[in-house]
Amino acid sequence: MKIEIATERSVLVECSAAELQAWNLTYETLEGKNTRAIAALQVVLARIQAQTGRSFPQRELEIDLLPSLDGGCLLILTDPDKEASDVGQAIACVFESADALLDFLSFAEGSKAGTGGAELYRNGGQYLLLWNKGGVRQSALGEFGAVHTLTPPSLAYLREHWSKSEVFGRTGTQL
Repeated sequence: MKIEIATERSVLVECSAAELQAWNLTYETLEGKNTRAIAALQVVLARIQAQTGRSFPQRELEIDLLPSLDGGCLLILTDPDKEASDVGQAIACVFESADALLDFLSFAEGSKAGTGGAELYRNGGQYLLLWNKGGVRQSALGEFGAVHTLTPPSLAYLREHWSKSEVFGRTGTQL
């Protein structure tokens, strides 16, 4: 487990597939509010405090969750009480394959929903479309991929670890 302080409000935690497996969890089951996920989060919070001295309030945290190629995930834990004016400024949809992305793009073109203002990122076999909040209907995206509202630390991580397609949106989509 890799723990990194991202901002005054947020901590990034990279969990490997092996770590999730040790907790009998996967990326998909970690998203739910089940007892194993809650127990794993308590372990993560204890490790954050032990390694960084940072503690989080005992009530709800803002938790962003992004998949990683090895079957693990990135957790972004944010203290909701600390002020930040730009939280939740981006919407991302992770597509598990090029086919899922192409299905969405066909739908968007056919429904005139469009992909205006979207940025395309790639990480191995996964694709991610990123919009400024309000630039897309989340309900439509959810039919094709996993939808996330990204906080500034999540967005910074995405831009650092995923490759941006410079072709998307200018001359067509190149996967």
